[in-house]
Amino acid sequence: MIIAAARVGRQSVSLEMLERGFVTHDMHVLDAALETAADKVSEVFADALPGELTRVLNASGQAAATAATRSSGGFRAADRIGVSFKKTNPRAVAWAETRSATLVTRISEETRGAIREVVRSAFETGVPPKAAARLIRPLIGLTERDAQAVINLRQRLLDSPGDLVYAGKTRIRVPREGASEEFLGDKADEYADRLLNGRAVSIARTETIAASNEGQRELWLQAVDEGLLDENEQREWITAGDDRLCPICESMDGQVRGLAEPFETPDGEEVMGPPAHPMCRCAQGITERQRQEERAASNECHDVNGQFCETGGGTGSPGAVAKHPNEREGRKMVRGWVSDSNSKVGVTMKLAIREELGAKGAVFDPEKAAGRVSSKDLLEGRKGVRAIYDTTQETLIRSGIGSEIVLYRGIDKPRARRNVVESWTSDLNVARSFGAHVMQITVRREQILAYHGSPIWSNQHKHEKEFVVLPGLTK
Repeated sequence: MIIAAARVGRQSVSLEMLERGFVTHDMHVLDAALETAADKVSEVFADALPGELTRVLNASGQAAATAATRSSGGFRAADRIGVSFKKTNPRAVAWAETRSATLVTRISEETRGAIREVVRSAFETGVPPKAAARLIRPLIGLTERDAQAVINLRQRLLDSPGDLVYAGKTRIRVPREGASEEFLGDKADEYADRLLNGRAVSIARTETIAASNEGQRELWLQAVDEGLLDENEQREWITAGDDRLCPICESMDGQVRGLAEPFETPDGEEVMGPPAHPMCRCAQGITERQRQEERAASNECHDVNGQFCETGGGTGSPGAVAKHPNEREGRKMVRGWVSDSNSKVGVTMKLAIREELGAKGAVFDPEKAAGRVSSKDLLEGRKGVRAIYDTTQETLIRSGIGSEIVLYRGIDKPRARRNVVESWTSDLNVARSFGAHVMQITVRREQILAYHGSPIWSNQHKHEKEFVVLPGLTK
């Protein structure tokens, strides 16, 4: 969308008018031409963005409703069927319009800032009027920072006859006789287009994440309206938990808020849900701890498959599991494992299990793994593993789970090696979906590091009824 908007904005600008403004130093002429371009960019966004955001929001809400109908999806057991998503809800339309207006304003300001920077730089560095006019047009649609990068590239090319100059990851060989105005213009245009494409990807991904998360939240709000979900339910900020986790999102990991209550970023900004910043990959989910505390208050319990049951009959009430002092580190470990068991976080968890719990078993490429994990990482990992294990064990005991549990694992072919930590499931059909050969194991409760019913468990993939098992834990 930004590419189409930039194209319209560029076409609205007359090179002859820009050149005349630079020749005469007439800022009124330049301002008039460039204001027109900025307005055109804003108009394209204002026309197309609300509809696109609404489309993504509706698709996300419908997908979440379908998932909630198939499984619990954060709803009480009695309300697992009949959940629907109303696409014409005024609340969703209002969100799309507000989000669009905010983005249009930001892009308009950024476009104006970028153009002003080009004009200022052109006058200060003495860029010839014709070259300055040509330089401005391809920068329409860029941020001020990206526009400055193009200006800097032009100057480096001008100052480096015969040298190799980098424009991002692209190498440019400057002619020995020096860069002509045509050469400078062509390379500046190419670099500006690459930066614009990158900005387009960033905006598209960021706004898709925003609309998807709002679609999920809108479903919850509609469920509250219909009496299918308690208005006091709380949602939790969920990070990707991998090596690319940024400081902003890491600080928000596990933050809990009400359905209509905003989250807070490290700098104090309030956001109703992800994204916290451009290209953010976070999500949100109904927090498991909230549901567990409600079950405890109503004397309900659940079995290992996460199903609700009546107290008595050997199941017992789980009670409210106390929050572990290192729960934050534990959640990070769990999410890293769920996202990618061989990521840095996943590898840290495996090594920390050996150190903290004394479990035996293989670690994938242990020498390489150890090289990726610092002593500080391992210390944090041990805290996280201890939080996961202690919380899981308390949850299992309070839920009345027996001393042994039968689990299944689907693989493509049998193998003898046992890893320090392995994923199993309590659902035979889930195991079959992962491989043609299904193994069965009976584990002691003490060998379970984490499972989907624990309040410290990630909200991802709960339908898989996963149990993270320590086969080599003998104590």
